[in-house]
Amino acid sequence: MKRVGVTIKVAQVDPGVYYTTIGDIKKEPEFVIAAWGPDWPSASTVIPPLFDGRQIVPQGNQNFAQLNDPATNAEIDRISALTDLKAVATAYGDLDEKIMKEQAPIFPLLNDKAVFLYGSSVTGAFLHGFYGEPDMVALGVKK
Repeated sequence: MKRVGVTIKVAQVDPGVYYTTIGDIKKEPEFVIAAWGPDWPSASTVIPPLFDGRQIVPQGNQNFAQLNDPATNAEIDRISALTDLKAVATAYGDLDEKIMKEQAPIFPLLNDKAVFLYGSSVTGAFLHGFYGEPDMVALGVKK
């Protein structure tokens, strides 16, 4: 990083207060590693929490980049008013692309993939389409 003119100062944070610390606007960390997963399969559980500047509060932020762009906020409002789910998905995809191309407030480091193996006596084994893990309610054992 030094070769491109970026100086990094590493500050260790106690894991017990990590998210409290990085979500505090007074601390204003410039680079953090954070995880985010949608609550259900919709960009409405990703884009607004991570990029709507009106959700920035003194402590407990999920908008870790502290992005507060009026145009982004207005587009989130416009999309939130849409009722056609395909239009919503397309609009959030377009907004995501715009945010990442023009501002790049975050960069993804990891997209988990896993292999699950099941024994021949296991029934009902499949990966949940959204959560990407076995549906424990459907599992059984052959008699």
